[in-house]
Amino acid sequence: MKELEINFGMGVGLPWEKITEGYMVKLDLMKSENDVFQQNKLKIIDAALSIEATLERMLLDYFFGGQIYEDVKRYEFENMVLSSSWFTFGNKHRLVITTLKNRGFLCKKDLDLLNSLLHKVAEYRNAFTHGKHKIDTPFCCLTHFKNESIDTELSDDYFIKMEKRFHDCNEILSFLSCRIGYTIGKYSKPPNQDYPSPPDCMKGKYD
Repeated sequence: MKELEINFGMGVGLPWEKITEGYMVKLDLMKSENDVFQQNKLKIIDAALSIEATLERMLLDYFFGGQIYEDVKRYEFENMVLSSSWFTFGNKHRLVITTLKNRGFLCKKDLDLLNSLLHKVAEYRNAFTHGKHKIDTPFCCLTHFKNESIDTELSDDYFIKMEKRFHDCNEILSFLSCRIGYTIGKYSKPPNQDYPSPPDCMKGKYD
């Protein structure tokens, strides 16, 4: 099984130890296929958490400006809304997409691309968080629920496509986070420097 190469996350670092469903994983000692699966699972969850944190930061910066810690409303919004269990990844995803659409931050093709990538991130996270790894089958697979119970083959091609989607999503959100920062005045544009360039996966022109 291919080991995922996702080079961003919430800062837990590699190698690390983490307990998932009673299974302690030490990434620098992994050898078996099941161990690689557990490693990939942790990377997927970690990367999804990082993307969710970026969505939260974008919403805070857009609605409340820069990191002004004495802003009571910003603090309340962060703790009472963004950090609450009822305001899910899907809620943050939809609010960010709606905000970007209303303000015209992205062309339609790039907005559709980001929307699709965020859906895939949530899908991967849910599948690997709640799914079951099967090795006693003709091919290594993940059994998970998506409207119905399905078996997904964990091929190298599957993980290669996943890697690209995670990286593209992270790069687009990082680009947008900086653009929103400039728009609301959180950052000062350096003299004689251009705005950050959009990642290669984006199609629109952004001056």
